Amino acid sequence: MAQDLEDPRPPTAKEVALVTFLASEDLRGADELRAQIAGMTVARNCDCGCESFSIHVRDDAPSSAWSHAATPGAYGRDGRLLNAFLFTREGRLVGAEITYHDGTARGVPDVDDLQFY
Repeated sequence: MAQDLEDPRPPTAKEVALVTFLASEDLRGADELRAQIAGMTVARNCDCGCESFSIHVRDDAPSSAWSHAATPGAYGRDGRLLNAFLFTREGRLVGAEITYHDGTARGVPDVDDLQFY
């Protein structure tokens, strides 16, 4: 994960919605990942305009059995070249990646515009 470019702050409603959507897949340890969303803070970690952000979860949040570096990703429902997924480390959410492959940055996407791969 990239270094934070700002102090951790409460997430916006769109950031919470994105993390919740990306953690909604039925995978081993998903309940614990979803439990980490409550009380998380976030910080922008990229200055290219992509809106990717670091996630900081509470120390007392449960660790997940999810052992992969990233969750399943989503792409733009309307055909936009967009990918979004969550990074994890040692069972903890650590970041959200948002990549627009057409060279434009449009902020945090609406979850209604996303579908899983």
